[in-house]
Amino acid sequence: MPGETIRAFALEPQLPEALSARARVFVAQQNYDEAINYAYKAIERKRDCDGAWNALGRALFTADRWKEAAELADQAIESGGDGSGNIEKSRRDGIQ
Repeated sequence: MPGETIRAFALEPQLPEALSARARVFVAQQNYDEAINYAYKAIERKRDCDGAWNALGRALFTADRWKEAAELADQAIESGGDGSGNIEKSRRDGIQ
């Protein structure tokens, strides 16, 4: 794991961003089951944790779990995070 991820995880192992970083590391290592596990843990703690949604989607898609990955898109948008949530807000506000 990169140094920043190790430090964040050591300081606060249940911090959503630390869990999300760990999920991204597992995606990079092609350990998709662990990536999915950590991404879900992050999302349970912080519903709008964009990094966790991203890691989860990548892990599901790469693990050939396409249906789950597709269903995840709507949930990620509904979470209202800084990324995809703003797209949904823009749609509601009539901004293209």
